[in-house]
Amino acid sequence: MEPISEALKRVAKIPSFQERYEKMKKEILEHPEIQKLLSDSNLNISEEFVQQNLTTFHEFINQSRTCCGAQGTGQCTNYLNGFIPTIAVRNGKVELNYVPCNQKLIEDEQREVKRMLRSFHVSSDILDASIANMDMDSKARLEIAEYASDIIAEYKETNNLPRKGLYLHGLYGTGKSYILGALANEFTKLKIQTAILFVPEFFRELKTSLNDGTYEEKVDFIKKVPILMLDDLGAESNSEWTRDEVLSSILNYRMSQHLPIFVSSNLNYEELERFYSRISKGDIDPIKGSRIVQRIMAMTHPFELVTNRKRQ
Repeated sequence: MEPISEALKRVAKIPSFQERYEKMKKEILEHPEIQKLLSDSNLNISEEFVQQNLTTFHEFINQSRTCCGAQGTGQCTNYLNGFIPTIAVRNGKVELNYVPCNQKLIEDEQREVKRMLRSFHVSSDILDASIANMDMDSKARLEIAEYASDIIAEYKETNNLPRKGLYLHGLYGTGKSYILGALANEFTKLKIQTAILFVPEFFRELKTSLNDGTYEEKVDFIKKVPILMLDDLGAESNSEWTRDEVLSSILNYRMSQHLPIFVSSNLNYEELERFYSRISKGDIDPIKGSRIVQRIMAMTHPFELVTNRKRQ
C-alpha cells in the first residue's frame, strides 16, 4: 500500500487539490492544541515534518477529546468507545495514543470491585448491602459500624488485614446477614478479595464437588481468600465430614495464616459448641465441638443482635 505521505506529494501537484491542501494544512497548524504541541516540543518544524504528521494532527483534532458523557461506554459516541485521544512529541516523533475516558475508568473500577467478591448461595439483597443503609438502632450495631470503620482505616494506613473478624449472633431476622454483606462490600472497595458463603448450601455443594472433581479447588479457595464471611454457621447438617474434614480444615489453615473470618449464626459460642459436639447420627464428642469453637472464638469478636423488627 502506498504511504499517504507519498500519495499527498503526488496528488498535491494538481492545482485544485494544492489549494485545498494548503488551506487544510493552515487550519490544522493554527489549531490551538497543535500550536501548543509544536511550541512545547522545541523542534525545528520542517515541511517534511509537517507532511509526515499532518494526518495524525488531523485525526487528533477531528475527534472528541473529552468524555462524551454517555451513561455507559456501550453508548459512547467517541471514535473508540470509552477512549479519548492524546497527542505528544517524543524523541522527535508525534505519537497519537488513546486513554480511557472517565466513564470507562468508572466501569473498569466497578468490574474490578465485582471481581473481588465471590459469593456462594447468597441472595442479591445481601450482596447489595451497605454500611450506610445499616440500622443503627442499638449499641451493638453502633459498635459494629465503629469496628468496621477502624478496620478500614487501619488497612488504608498499614495495608494489614485485621487479625480478628466478627461473630454476629442472634435470632433470625436481626440483620446479621445484611451486616456481613455490607462489610464484604466495604472490603471489596479496598480491592481486598472477599468470599461470602451461605454455609448450609455451600456444604451441600461441596458434597457434589466430590464427584465432579472441584472439591479441592473450592476448599483451597475458601482457606486462602483474604476475607472470609460465613453466613448462618451452625444451621448446616452437622456430620463428622463437614465438621472435621471441611470446617476444621478451613479454620486451622486460616488461624495459622492469620486470615480473618466474619461469622453470622443463630447460636452464641456456647450453643455452637453444643451443636458441633453432637453430629447428625447421634454421636457426641464434646472435645471436637470445643476445639472448633475455641478456634472461632480466637478469631472473632462476638456481638449479639437483638431487635423487634424483622430483618434478613
